[in-house]
Amino acid sequence: MTRWLYLCNDLGIPLDGSKGASTHVRAITRAVCAIGREVTVLAARGRLPADHPARQVETPAGDAARAIDASLRNWLTGIGAVPALAGEIAQMTYDAELTRLLDGDQPGIEVDVVLERLSLFASAGLAFARRRGLPYLVEMNAPLSREAARYRDAGMEQLARQIERQTLAGADAVITVSEELRQYAIAQMGLSPQRVHTVPNGVDLELFGRRHDRAAARAEAGTPANALVYGFVGSLKAWHGVETLLDAFRHVRNAHRHAHLLIIGNGRMSDYYRAKAAELGVDQSTTFYGAAAHETVARLLSGVDIAVAPYLPQDTFYFSPLKLYEYMAAGLCIVASRAGQIAEVIECGKNGLLFTPGRSGELAEVLIYAGTDAALRARLSAAARRCVAGRGWENVAEKIAQIAESVAQRPAAPVEDDAYAAV
Repeated sequence: MTRWLYLCNDLGIPLDGSKGASTHVRAITRAVCAIGREVTVLAARGRLPADHPARQVETPAGDAARAIDASLRNWLTGIGAVPALAGEIAQMTYDAELTRLLDGDQPGIEVDVVLERLSLFASAGLAFARRRGLPYLVEMNAPLSREAARYRDAGMEQLARQIERQTLAGADAVITVSEELRQYAIAQMGLSPQRVHTVPNGVDLELFGRRHDRAAARAEAGTPANALVYGFVGSLKAWHGVETLLDAFRHVRNAHRHAHLLIIGNGRMSDYYRAKAAELGVDQSTTFYGAAAHETVARLLSGVDIAVAPYLPQDTFYFSPLKLYEYMAAGLCIVASRAGQIAEVIECGKNGLLFTPGRSGELAEVLIYAGTDAALRARLSAAARRCVAGRGWENVAEKIAQIAESVAQRPAAPVEDDAYAAV
């Protein structure tokens, strides 16, 4: 069980990107290498950093699929159709081509176990593992088909859900990042509880635990040297709660005139949030830094006093927020939504502060309270750093490796006769 193949078939996750999913892929593959496994990465997009210990096998299928996406998106937009269909067709095209390549016993891929990050319309990994008689593990970071239908104007929701269900049902083990997501996989996907395991996300303790010069960090971020700095890191998706944060911050500014808000990250809603900051009258006291490399984020957080994770209310909060663990490892005072795994990790008043998701008035009160008491911030920051000490990525990799070893000792999961009927 020393040779692993890691698959990331999502065209929206570049290996060299700054979004959380890209960070996760680089981190978990690096950690699996660190515990003594040989890792081969096959991904739809991007390249691993030159210093990454995993070996990457490249295929032109990803570039070809992305070209199809761009062409179709322009055409669909021109005729007034739903442009999201372009991405779905491109994703299926990539999976079909990857299946063909792997059918031909892609040279250089000699492995003992397959670990795949769940992607929409992805079936090639399961087919490859079954042909080779290999243990097949799936990382499930979100209920993708449901998320696509809710937030992305998905046009092929039924097909996406069917393939997602087949991939999960065919896996020897499914690894979810939260207990809420595990329960979703069992209840909504019909998976056996014995085959679904919860392994929360980790953090690069060495990177985020480094001490950086506070003044230099603020100069790099473009925030005032003597301000009380509130910080947010994320890809600015609607459910991240940035609008709630901006609304709360206008009240914070009334209480703390030297308060400043730093928003690190980018996304489709960036322009909307900039306009909202101007509408609320806080644009002059808010810095939108934009997307940043992981190493840059770690430096910038050294200039933050209070870090915020203001997630909106969810029917099921299935996240395992990378930002939460990074805030903790950086030794920051944390204010976060009382939801899901966050409320399991943060004990209000002991290693952070919590508020009711979506309530900007309550968030403002908590932010003002934290900003008023420097001693409180220092105590909560130190406690947060202690609490995250056992959550490094190598700890995560060890748990996944143990699951892989247990899978190898039992027969492969059965695949239904119609497992590929939808493909």
